[in-house]
Amino acid sequence: MLSFLRSRAKPKHGERSESAPRKPITGSLQILGIGLVVGGAIFVSQAPEAEPITVKPQVAREPTPQTVNLIQPKVAATSVDIEATGTIAVRNYVALTPQVTGRIASLSTAMRAGGYFEANEPLLTLETVDFDLVLLQARADVDAAKAVLMLEQAQSDAARANYALLHPAKSVPALVAKLPQIDQAKAQLASAKARLAKAEVDLARTTFSLPFSGRIVSSTAEVGQVVSKGQSIGKAFSRNALEIAVPISTAELDRLTPISEGSARFNHNGVEHHLRVDRVSAELDQKTRFATLYLQADPSAALTPGTFVNVQLTGPTLSDTFTLPELVQQDASTVWFAKDGELHRQLVTVRGRTASGLVTDAFQYGDGIVLGAVPGARPGLEVQYQKESEHQLASTFSQSEHARLSAADWDADE
Repeated sequence: MLSFLRSRAKPKHGERSESAPRKPITGSLQILGIGLVVGGAIFVSQAPEAEPITVKPQVAREPTPQTVNLIQPKVAATSVDIEATGTIAVRNYVALTPQVTGRIASLSTAMRAGGYFEANEPLLTLETVDFDLVLLQARADVDAAKAVLMLEQAQSDAARANYALLHPAKSVPALVAKLPQIDQAKAQLASAKARLAKAEVDLARTTFSLPFSGRIVSSTAEVGQVVSKGQSIGKAFSRNALEIAVPISTAELDRLTPISEGSARFNHNGVEHHLRVDRVSAELDQKTRFATLYLQADPSAALTPGTFVNVQLTGPTLSDTFTLPELVQQDASTVWFAKDGELHRQLVTVRGRTASGLVTDAFQYGDGIVLGAVPGARPGLEVQYQKESEHQLASTFSQSEHARLSAADWDADE
């Protein structure tokens, strides 16, 4: 290589001497470039090999099951209570109508609008002069009819005796014995006695009364007024005719069936009154489509017609039921229950309510019924349990009173 460089350093023949200084610089650059290439190759060949980067796979964490509170109600027999609003009403009113014609001689203070009266209490009396005279005439007619009958019987006895003397072997004919005349006299006596009885009844009817205890609704009677037979002078009602009419839906009516086994009660003026379920209306209301339940109150209760009252109806005793707090309610009349660590949906039939909660038909609830809402609840969701103690359960029932929903809301969801 040195000889090559030397030969390159010598100037050729005919070249100018000015270009001779550039040749050493060009050669140095070439040598430097070759050195850099060789050094880089050596460096690359001796560099350590890069180790591959390993990425650890992420292990998926299993979600923690949700914790739910469970209750385990016991099957029991329960009576369903339904709260409703009713109206005190009068079954029928009675028109105050005298049975005889006459002038009012006296008037009781009860014979006024709003007055109270007892059974057979005199409310008004009519003048009795005319009726006394009719009674005397009727008694005289009876005495006259008796005398006629006695005379006919005496004449019959005499005719029988005479005929027997003249015809001892023959029976006495009816005409000779005056049997028809005797029958006629007996009929006249009976008629006279009937007129006497009628006169006595009319005289008694001059004192007007009613055969029941009640109240006067209205009255137009006044002393000195002439009233006619059959003329209405007012209106009254019997205490036994008071009843409470309660509009009730057909769904609630079904919960009270059979009606004959039900009962009711309400508070009036601070006194609790017990009612008897009397009957149910034969048809539904044209506008509301509600039935009307008629409750019979104690006649001794001082009730005022037209008053609104809150009534608590108690239906017949239902067997095989649960009493559940309001907090178990889910959507569409359902509850959740847990079994083997999973949620299951149960459709329930609400029969009514008590002071402790909703009354439903009993069902198989596995490990327990879920209390409260479960976020993201679905059938088959894995859960873990926390059972409510007796004390906690009683507290839950108490808290659920503040969020009570009517049984009709469950029916609406259905």
